Amino acid sequence: MIEVQDLHVFIGENKVLHGVSLDVRPKETVAVVGANGAGKTTLIRTLMGLLKPARGKVLLDGTDIGSLAPHEIAHRGMACVPEGRRVFKDLTVRENLEMGAFRKEARSRLSESFEWVTEMFPILRERWNQRAGTLSGGEQQMLAIGRALMARPVVLLIDELSLGLAPLIVKDIFEQLRRIRKEMTVLLVEQNVEMTLKNSDRAYVMETGRLVRHGPSAELLGDPKIREAYLGL
Repeated sequence: MIEVQDLHVFIGENKVLHGVSLDVRPKETVAVVGANGAGKTTLIRTLMGLLKPARGKVLLDGTDIGSLAPHEIAHRGMACVPEGRRVFKDLTVRENLEMGAFRKEARSRLSESFEWVTEMFPILRERWNQRAGTLSGGEQQMLAIGRALMARPVVLLIDELSLGLAPLIVKDIFEQLRRIRKEMTVLLVEQNVEMTLKNSDRAYVMETGRLVRHGPSAELLGDPKIREAYLGL
């Protein structure tokens, strides 16, 4: 579904991504793990069209999308759960979810999607008419995930799923990720290496804008170098 070829990206005069190449196959969950500042969010922003490659290609289902605007990429079936959640704070939970259903394919399934998302995250139904800015951090993250799912995406990008959340909330959200993985292709970038490797098929390790390791997630989780560098073991 996604193929990234020799991607080089600058932010201002600073080169952030150095020749990144990766792929995500249909209905596969692939993780990109690494420390803060490794370039993971820059990768997500480039895939969504918010940053443009200086060199290299981004292919979605075989089509080069590197020059497309973000809304054009979204209409082709890519949705994102951004770092920091970025919910519409002055809108209600319902209104935030409805904002996610902007694709033609999603508008026709609005009621069905409401049921799907609120069954996955029942707290959203309880907070239905509450302004999103008054929700807890964990509730806002659930809302951000739900909003992305309302688009009925083909590919779901998730940037820092666990950032700033309590351990129990992180555990619950990763439980729901297991359900989401059965429905669509997922690319997850995350600092929580252990949880991410336990909930993905394959993974790439990013350091200072370069991919330095790649393999099955279970294999990387058992690698002594990974365990020492990222898990403190």
